[in-house]
Amino acid sequence: METQDKFMTRRQKAAEFFFNEDDKHSLFHKANLKQKIQEEISRKRGRPVKVNNFVKVHLPMLKKCEGKKLVWSSKIDIEIALVEEWAEKGRDPNPFPRIHRLIDAPIEQKVCEVVWSVLVHERNEWSSAQIVEIK
Repeated sequence: METQDKFMTRRQKAAEFFFNEDDKHSLFHKANLKQKIQEEISRKRGRPVKVNNFVKVHLPMLKKCEGKKLVWSSKIDIEIALVEEWAEKGRDPNPFPRIHRLIDAPIEQKVCEVVWSVLVHERNEWSSAQIVEIK
């Protein structure tokens, strides 16, 4: 039972470490994940999208433990919309130029998975958090 309690405590800590709407030091905000998720979805679709809303950030799941390194998976329910490009091709070095307006299309709901890792030190202090992959 003690192991399960320890895991649940660690999982709750991971949830707060990854996303806390009011804490700009959470990994979600420090890593600028909204922008990275938007860029990854745009890259996969071959056209720009806008993340309208983060509907729900699920509790993270522990994927693996490698010594002091913990690898977590956090799923996020998001709403996205397609957007039009305003810049002419060749005039903007960014492959997905700034958003001009939303296309009149239904908003799509999508589940995004963020895999991230953290090092655990003595007294359960966490450091060196990094984004491993956005799916």
